[in-house]
Amino acid sequence: MIFLVFDEISASTFTESEKNKVIVVSIPGLSFNEFSKEQLQVLPSLSFLFEQSKVGAMNVRINGGNIDDVYVSLGAGVPTKSRSDIKALHLDEKVDGESAYEKYARYVGSLHEKVEIVVPEISLLYELNEDNRYQTQIGLLGETLKQNEKNIYVYGNRDRGIVSNESHNEKKRSSAQMIMDKKGLISYGNIGKQTLTINKKRPFSVQTNYQWIFEQLKSVKNNSMILIELGDLDRLYVDKLYYSPARFYQLQQEVLKELDEFLGEIINDMNPEDSMILFSPQVHRDAKEVKLLLTPFIYYDKQITPGLLTSSTTKRTGIVSHVDMAPSLLKLFQTSTPSGIMGNTIMAEENDQKNVHWLVEEIKKIQNIYQLRPKLLYSFVTYEVIVLIISLLFVIKGLRQGIPFIKPFLFSLLIAPLVMLWMGYFSGLSSLIQIIFFLAVTILLSMMFQYFSIISMLTIISFSTSFMILMDGLLGAYAMKHSVLGYDVMIGARYYGIGNEFMGVLIGSTALAATMFFHVTYLKYNRLTKWLIAVYFLIVIFYLGAPFLGTNAGGTITAIVTFSILWIKCFKEKWVSSIHWLKFTVLSAILGFISLIVLWILNDVMITDQNKVSHIGKAMNGLFSGNVQQIIDIAIRKISINWLLIRVSAWSKVFLTSLVVIVFFVLKPNGRFKKWHDKYYSFMIGFSATTIGTIVVFFINDSGIVAAATMIVYVAIPMLLLKLNDKGREVEN
Repeated sequence: MIFLVFDEISASTFTESEKNKVIVVSIPGLSFNEFSKEQLQVLPSLSFLFEQSKVGAMNVRINGGNIDDVYVSLGAGVPTKSRSDIKALHLDEKVDGESAYEKYARYVGSLHEKVEIVVPEISLLYELNEDNRYQTQIGLLGETLKQNEKNIYVYGNRDRGIVSNESHNEKKRSSAQMIMDKKGLISYGNIGKQTLTINKKRPFSVQTNYQWIFEQLKSVKNNSMILIELGDLDRLYVDKLYYSPARFYQLQQEVLKELDEFLGEIINDMNPEDSMILFSPQVHRDAKEVKLLLTPFIYYDKQITPGLLTSSTTKRTGIVSHVDMAPSLLKLFQTSTPSGIMGNTIMAEENDQKNVHWLVEEIKKIQNIYQLRPKLLYSFVTYEVIVLIISLLFVIKGLRQGIPFIKPFLFSLLIAPLVMLWMGYFSGLSSLIQIIFFLAVTILLSMMFQYFSIISMLTIISFSTSFMILMDGLLGAYAMKHSVLGYDVMIGARYYGIGNEFMGVLIGSTALAATMFFHVTYLKYNRLTKWLIAVYFLIVIFYLGAPFLGTNAGGTITAIVTFSILWIKCFKEKWVSSIHWLKFTVLSAILGFISLIVLWILNDVMITDQNKVSHIGKAMNGLFSGNVQQIIDIAIRKISINWLLIRVSAWSKVFLTSLVVIVFFVLKPNGRFKKWHDKYYSFMIGFSATTIGTIVVFFINDSGIVAAATMIVYVAIPMLLLKLNDKGREVEN
C-alpha cells in the first residue's frame, strides 16, 4: 500500500538566497474578510499580493491571550506572556515627566550602546515568564539578528490618538517586542507621534502618517529587517460602537484604500533582493464573532511564483503557526535558528491544484467546524451521559421490559463517532445541514441495528468505525481534519495526524472489533483469526505512530499496551492463566519499552530530513541528546493541560459516568463477572484490556481525559447491552 500525504512531499525551501531588506508589515485587525473578491476589486495592491504571492493562514492563538502576547511570542519563538502596560518608547519620549532613557536606566541600568527604541519594563517580561513551560528566551529573534549584524528598525503604533506624556495607557506599543533584543532594545526606528497625523474625522482624531513612514524607509540601511505596524484598522474597530453602520463602512473603505496605496508604494520601491511579509497579529472583532480567527500571512519578493505556504509545524497546506515566524525571518537572512525557538521555517507548497481561492474555501470549512463543534459536541456529550445513566438505572431496577426502548439509544452512542467522521466530507455546508445529517443518519442506523443480535451489532459497528477511521487516516485524513470530532486548527490544539478524540475511538473500536471476532471464531478458524487480528493491530499501531500519518505518541503507546494484552490473553491463555502482580508489572514494563522503541524507529530512524521531524521526534531527539529538562517540561505541560481538562471539559463527565457503569458491574451484583467470565470469556478479555488502555491513555496524554472518555464507552456500552439481555437468547446468537 502506498501512503500519500501531500504535506510531507510537496514543500520547498522558503527562500534560496539571502535577502538584503526584509520588510514586515503588521496590520492589526486585518482578517480574511478583507480578502473577499468584492473587496479586492477596489484594493489593487492587496489583490496583487493575494494573487501573486505565497499566501497562508496563520494561527496566532497564544493561550487565549491578546495582541501583546502575540508580539512577544513572535519574538521569542514560543508562546510567551506580556502585558498591556509593557510598552516600547522612543528614547526621548517622556512618561510622567520622565524620559524613556531615565526610566530604562532606573529599571535595568545605564545604556552603553546607541539605540532609538527601548522597553523599560523588560524585567517585568522576564518575571512574567519565569515559570513558562516553554523555557522562553525573551527577544530571541531580535538578539539573534543583532548577533548576526543585522540592522533592525521599527515604525508605527496603535496609539489612541496623539497622546500626551501623561496618557501612558493610551500608548499601544507592543509591536517592538517582536524584534527587540534580550535587553529590550532596538537600534533604529520611530514609534512615536511622528508616525501619526491629526485627522479629526478618524477614530481618536488620528491616522497613520504613511508618507512620513515611507520617506523613512528610503534611508534604511542595507542588511536590515524593518517592522512596520499600521494601526488605523485596529483603531477603527476599537471605536466601532460609536459609528452608524454606513459611516463605519465608509471609514473602513477609506482605511483599507490608504493601506492599499501604501503597500503599493512599498512594492514598487522594492529591489529584487528585498522581500516583504504582510501579516495580522489579531483579527478584528467582527471576524472574532464569526470565529474567523486565522489571520492572513503573505510573503512576496520580485522572483516569487504564486502559491500557498505551509510548515512542518502544521503539515497543512496553506496553514502556518505563529511560532514559525521567527525561524522564517532568520531563514530570509540565511541565519541558523537557535534551539530556543520551537517553530519551523515556513515553506512554499508546490501544487498547481491548490491556490489562494482553494485556501479561502478551506478556511471557510475550518470556520464552519469551529462554529459547529461546541453546538454539536456539548449537546452530544450531555445526551451520552443521560443515556448511560438511564441505561444503568434500567439495569439496577431490572426493567427488562424497557430493553426495546433503550437499545437504540445505546447503539446511537457507538454509531455517532462514525457519523461525525462522515460529516467531514460535508464540512463546506452550513451548520444546520450538517446537524440534520448527523441526526438523520444516526437515528436511521440506530433504528436499523436494533433488529440485529448484540454480537452482530457490536461487530459491525466497531469494525466499521475502526476500519473507516484507519482508511481515512491512511489516505490523507480528509474527513478527520474536517470533522467536529477531529482536532482544532483554529486554536492550534493540533494541526496534523489523529486527534485524541478519534484516537480513543480508533483504539476502543479496534479492541472491541477484535474481541467480537475472537468470540465468533473461538471454536473455528482460531489460528487464522489470531494472525489476522495481529496484522490489523500492527497496521493501526503503525498508523498511530508514523510521523507522516497519525503522529500520536500517546495513542501509539496505548494501542501497543491494549492490543498486546488483548492478543496475549486471547491466544496465549495458558501463559496468563496464573498471572499475578509481578508478572503483570514485568509485562507492562516490557510493553512500555517496546512502545518507545517503536516510536524511535518511526520518528527518528525512518526520518532523514530534519525539516520533517514531528513534535514526537523532536522530543525523542532531546531525550537522546541528554536534554532531560525538555522532557520534564513536556511532562509538566501534559499534566497541567490534563488537569485543566478534567475540571472544565465536558468529556470528563462521559468518562466518570462510564467509569461508574464499569465499577457497578465489578462490584454488584455479586458474582456477575464470574458468570460473564465463564459465559463470555472473550468479552471479559476485551473489556479488561480496553480498561487498562484507558488508564494508560489517561495518564500519558496531554488531553488524556478526552481520549479516555471516547475509548471507555467501548467497555461501558457493551456491558450495559450484555446485562440488559443477560437472560435472553439474543446475546448468544
